Amino acid sequence: MVLSPKQKTVIKIVAGVTCAVVAPFAVVGIVGAIGFGAGGIVAGSWAAGFMASYGGTVAAGS
Repeated sequence: MVLSPKQKTVIKIVAGVTCAVVAPFAVVGIVGAIGFGAGGIVAGSWAAGFMASYGGTVAAGS
């Protein structure tokens, strides 16, 4: 199947718009899945383990 330059341009535009719409939702899902919630780091999560690995030396609210 050979695509014309116009078809290639349309495909690139559709792919770009799709990524721009989907990416924010994907990032929010990934961040939540590793343990960062609205109230901070979720206990027992990967994020909590990572924080514990360096001693949790970041001041609260920073």
